[in-house]
Amino acid sequence: MVGVELRLTPEAIEVVADRAAAQGAGADGVRTILEKLLLEVKFELPNSSEREGEVEAVEITEDFVMGKAPPTFYFRGQQRQRQQRQQQQQRKKTEAPVRGDAKAGVR
Repeated sequence: MVGVELRLTPEAIEVVADRAAAQGAGADGVRTILEKLLLEVKFELPNSSEREGEVEAVEITEDFVMGKAPPTFYFRGQQRQRQQRQQQQQRKKTEAPVRGDAKAGVR
């Protein structure tokens, strides 16, 4: 995983911390949980030599920690696309008509 950025969502961190606290293990418990998760990630990283340098980041989400979804891999150039999509979604939210807006035809 050399050269791959590791990202943990705030929700994932909270789930890991809650699990460690439930085990009464503190920081050692957090480390153990993260080691197990990262071992899974290591084996899920694309292995072929063609794609080896293309993985830019891996994101650990709450769903991954809970075993409901795989980790999210970001490939070179994808981060910029993700940021652009988020900006577009934010613009749409601010431009959306408000209920009762005369332009929307709602009275």
